[in-house]
Amino acid sequence: AEPVVVLRALYNYAYRAEDGRHVAMVAGEQFLLLHKANEDGWQVSRASEPHWARPFFVPATYVTELDP
Repeated sequence: AEPVVVLRALYNYAYRAEDGRHVAMVAGEQFLLLHKANEDGWQVSRASEPHWARPFFVPATYVTELDP
C-alpha cells in the first residue's frame, strides 16, 4: 500500500465546481492527497471528513506536502 500523503493549505481559496457546488479551503487546513491529476490541480479529500466524503481539486501551488 502507498503511504498516505498529507497536504496543508498555504492560502485561502474558493471556486465553484463544474457540478455547481461551492468548494473552499482555508490556509492551514489539512487534506489527504488522492491523485496528482496534473501539475496544476490535485484531487484531495479533507483529513477531517469521512473517507467516503466527495473529493475535490485544489491548486497544486496552494498546498504543501507535510513530512510523514
